[in-house]
Amino acid sequence: MRATELAPSNGEYHLLVSDLASQAGQYELAWEYAIRAAQTGVATDFEFDALAGSAPSPVDIRERLDAPRVAVLTDPAGETVYEKNLRFDDLDDHGENAEELARHVGEILERTSARGR
Repeated sequence: MRATELAPSNGEYHLLVSDLASQAGQYELAWEYAIRAAQTGVATDFEFDALAGSAPSPVDIRERLDAPRVAVLTDPAGETVYEKNLRFDDLDDHGENAEELARHVGEILERTSARGR
């Protein structure tokens, strides 16, 4: 579980915790980490299907999946240079969101490199 704290955007870590919790019969914890994995964007269909066969999903699963997330980039000094609220449904068009993020990251890199000159 410590790995998920150190790297919260790594969905594979969340899936591993979910799987281990499920094997131990701790289904509430398993669902929690499966949902966290889904929020990172990794495929969770298999984990969700497996869990649904063992325990009902949380009643608020849709709200939890739709909860906003914040993407933050910092420069080497720790200053926030990009921040955007994201929702799970925003990820439906990966190409459009990736292009938008790439534009923002490009602008950020230009500004931060200009500061260092």
